[in-house]
Amino acid sequence: MLNSKFIKIALIGLIVLSASPISADVISSESLASTSSESVTSDTNKSSKSSEINSTTQERSNALAQSAVESGVAMVTSESEFWAAIFDQSVTTILLANDIVANPSNRLSGSGNSAGAVKRNLIIDGQGHNLSYDTTAYGTQILYAGTSGLNITFQNMSMGSKAYPNNNYYGIFTIQQTNVTLNVKDFTYYAENGAQPFFADGNAGSTLNFYGANVFTANGTLYGGEFIERFKTTNFKADSNTNVVQDNPTSLAAIYSDGTAIVNLESNARLSINSSKNAFVYGSTTINLQDNAYIGYENKKGSNYKSDNALLTYPGTGTTTINGGVNSEADFISNDNSMDVSNTQINSNGMKAVFVANNLGNV
Repeated sequence: MLNSKFIKIALIGLIVLSASPISADVISSESLASTSSESVTSDTNKSSKSSEINSTTQERSNALAQSAVESGVAMVTSESEFWAAIFDQSVTTILLANDIVANPSNRLSGSGNSAGAVKRNLIIDGQGHNLSYDTTAYGTQILYAGTSGLNITFQNMSMGSKAYPNNNYYGIFTIQQTNVTLNVKDFTYYAENGAQPFFADGNAGSTLNFYGANVFTANGTLYGGEFIERFKTTNFKADSNTNVVQDNPTSLAAIYSDGTAIVNLESNARLSINSSKNAFVYGSTTINLQDNAYIGYENKKGSNYKSDNALLTYPGTGTTTINGGVNSEADFISNDNSMDVSNTQINSNGMKAVFVANNLGNV
């Protein structure tokens, strides 16, 4: 036990790993051209002309919709349209036109496709809207990789709400295949029960990328999970800002590694985790902080889960190695228990600071 409130650690050595960015471009929707008509004199001709105009407009609308599907873009306004777009393997971009509440029991299956299976690269762009699930099946996956080698993106959207707070502990997109990449960009997540945003099964090539500003809140009493489970590589891309608040039971750490996980914070990336879990990391993990990157972990006794430990690395599961670049920073704070830094190694190449502190004055 160390007596000082703040410890600044400066060590030598750096191993920085980074990943190439993966683009997730949005496909914009087309606009429908307006239709005009000539004036007519007789009532009969007016009625006939109006009918022709309506028919022509409808035909153009249908043609546009068909063209959108053929080009791989589906604009969805309802639950039924959302599940239809998920099921249609020719759709590569789903655009939410409204807030949507979807019940996973209404997913479509058939033609060799199981309910919720995705077998092509897919972008779900919320366009600022919310997608919530009406479910109590907390232990059942909803959307998942149906084959290997996929690139999946969720962006410009929120998921979950106070009105519909349930999700599942297999994540927003379950990965149990090899070489699958999941991207999130400008994404807000809220769940009370079944709250685990990201799940992979330790499969080779499983990669998770964060872009932009992202917020994750897990605050419930049933089927609580980690923030991230068993992705091989996680990249917080340059200039991204990700905030996580966890207060739920069941799992032991904020990040669960299979023993070989790599977490990269690229230049100017920020990751802040406030958690009632026992530990920051479960299983050997390498964390690479590029120049000016910041990582912060704050342990607390929550309302839904009251941990008796404040651990950087869960005992007996391996070592957490942090490699810090120029002007990078790592902060580890405990609000209730003495922070245990056992099985943690920090290598610095010009880091600004590493702080380990307890708000009660015990370090």
